[in-house]
Amino acid sequence: RPNGHEAERGTVGGGAAVSGYYVGQMHNDGAWNQVDGVDGLAGGYKSLTIRYATNETNCVKSLFVNGVFVRRVSFPATGGWETFA
Repeated sequence: RPNGHEAERGTVGGGAAVSGYYVGQMHNDGAWNQVDGVDGLAGGYKSLTIRYATNETNCVKSLFVNGVFVRRVSFPATGGWETFA
């Protein structure tokens, strides 16, 4: 997909694991996924879309950009690990 950066092509750790076309086990304490090489072009505001699936009712993760904490992000349950939103 144009201008897309797939998470499974990034680096994972803390219990996260690449499983085919997605990063799984992100519910583990300390799990993380890092995507490098994202070109911000001329800077300024950019849009980030995260496609996810979770069966958890309270999935909250921290978002960092260039190593700087940006915000906590909540991911509502989608109804299962194979139901993406």
